[in-house]
Amino acid sequence: VVKMLIIHGCYVDYRDRHGNTPLHVACRDGNIPIVMALCEARCNLDITNKYGRTPLHLAANNGILEVVRYLCLTGANVEALTLDGKTAEDLARSEQHDAVVSLLSRLRKDTYRSLFIQQLRPSPNPQPRIKLKLFGHVGSGKTTLVESLK
Repeated sequence: VVKMLIIHGCYVDYRDRHGNTPLHVACRDGNIPIVMALCEARCNLDITNKYGRTPLHLAANNGILEVVRYLCLTGANVEALTLDGKTAEDLARSEQHDAVVSLLSRLRKDTYRSLFIQQLRPSPNPQPRIKLKLFGHVGSGKTTLVESLK
């Protein structure tokens, strides 16, 4: 339905009475196919609602890692602030969404941002970039764990 509306020229940045766009709603609900369709239709990624929240803020607040990841890949501003001065990372931290906090904190640092975004892109080849140090007793399953990660 969303793709048909987009094909027929529907305005993708329409706002409801709270200032939410379709992208805000899709991100809040974790509906990744709709998020992808709206982003492909070139909707505004950093548009704010009446509370100053972007779609990234809503996805991070709800702990929806896949949506946060996709928004970061498409160029959403990870430094955007709400009206009360909070970033998406701050909102995720307050709700204890540790995976989202970890991702956003790495992307926040400008020196590594482009490298991390490039590593987020899907690749058909395994990426042997992770270095692990495993400690434990013999027979505790370290080898099995390493083999399962390959």
